[in-house]
Amino acid sequence: MYALQFGSKDDPNILTVPTALIGLASDAQSGGSMFELKIDGIFGLGPPRSDDLCGFESPLYTAYKNKLINKSIFSVYMHNSKDSGNGEYGGDITFGGIDKEHCGSPVHWVKAHNSIYWRFRLDSLSHEGNSIDIKSKEAISDTGSSLISGPKTAVKHIYDSIGDIEIYEGMILIPCDKDFEPVVFTIGGMHFKLGKASFLKRLSLSPTTDHED
Repeated sequence: MYALQFGSKDDPNILTVPTALIGLASDAQSGGSMFELKIDGIFGLGPPRSDDLCGFESPLYTAYKNKLINKSIFSVYMHNSKDSGNGEYGGDITFGGIDKEHCGSPVHWVKAHNSIYWRFRLDSLSHEGNSIDIKSKEAISDTGSSLISGPKTAVKHIYDSIGDIEIYEGMILIPCDKDFEPVVFTIGGMHFKLGKASFLKRLSLSPTTDHED
């Protein structure tokens, strides 16, 4: 038995056996911002150490070791979907290689540091041409989380520059018709732009008011 904390939902601390079927859960989650989604649990995709719970290694590493896949590599494509948890196409995951259709060419490789996460160096963070001061230059990529988190000062800098925001039950609310420039992550000298559609979730707080979180 074990417990893991993720962005919107705690892992239900059940570890399953070597042979498993992968399907859709029958019950929706009980809380959090993803409470309407039907999710079975967490499928370990981190470095071998991150899933070394109770002596068990990650499914990906086990598959590679048993020569079920040629390379210990995977790629994830996330489609901009409004209802991926309930049947709408939400993206693809490729085991043992790179999704060349969606994850494109050329692939921009960066060094991942030895860690329990896929951890790499973040060169800089900026919004609307202004550099955002961040003390730590380390970032992680985690497919098990449902959100993007960062230092409070950096997050505040972003929503202050957007303006016209509200705070509601710990959430930052932005009007749906509000336009703003993408946040730019510079990693390994390459600029990655994250726009409005990529990190906001539409919420209906009243019959006549829509906001995005």
